[in-house]
Amino acid sequence: MPVMKVQSVRLWSALITLIILGCATVAQAAEFHLGALAGNWSGSGSYTEGISTARLICRLTASGDDRQVHMTGRCGSSLGNEDVDMVLVRAAEGTVTVSSGTAASRRDSPVENLQGVPEGNQLVARGSAEDEVVTLVLRFEDTGVLRFAVQRRWTGGKEESVVDLSAR
Repeated sequence: MPVMKVQSVRLWSALITLIILGCATVAQAAEFHLGALAGNWSGSGSYTEGISTARLICRLTASGDDRQVHMTGRCGSSLGNEDVDMVLVRAAEGTVTVSSGTAASRRDSPVENLQGVPEGNQLVARGSAEDEVVTLVLRFEDTGVLRFAVQRRWTGGKEESVVDLSAR
């Protein structure tokens, strides 16, 4: 009987260890890291401007590490095309600043930078200027998909885009 008890205790101890390691792995996987953006991404989604909606297709490339990532590419729909050029920089305290890269097309937006703090598996960064508010959401889904969403609101209207990107 004592031998069975020892084996049973070892079995339970091993199971508890596996459960703890599994939970730690899930917790680590759920954290948002800028470096995880590095790579080539493509996908589709939707773009809405006012009452018009169109299918949106994007191809993006990101390079960098957990301190800074430069993301470039192009998104297009029947309503138009847009170059993507943004730099994400993580400060020592964890805040992430998102700004336009040098090749970004200059639109009529007065918003220059977005700020956010990664929480869980996503980064929500916001910025505002004059009567406009811009929100960027980057979220890693459990399926490995990167959801890339941008919402821009101002007194005269709004535009929104949501794209699910897969590594290519």
